Amino acid sequence: MNRLRTARGLSQEKLGELADFHRTYVSQLERCVTNISVDGLERLAAALGVDVVELLQPLMDGDASEGAHVLTQQNLHRSGR
Repeated sequence: MNRLRTARGLSQEKLGELADFHRTYVSQLERCVTNISVDGLERLAAALGVDVVELLQPLMDGDASEGAHVLTQQNLHRSGR
């Protein structure tokens, strides 16, 4: 997610505004320390201008700093935030 955000020139604060999240929540998502609901995932994808599927794709270069996926299964859940 960090790569998508920075590639679009968005700060965590601006992405938070676009997705109706607090900046600290965006930071927590990028560090994989909190969960996101399916609704939140959809809002995040819309704010980044990508399909939800793109947020769940494995990283192409194997960069372990962002984990195995842009958003891992660990921080994706179906309940509310």
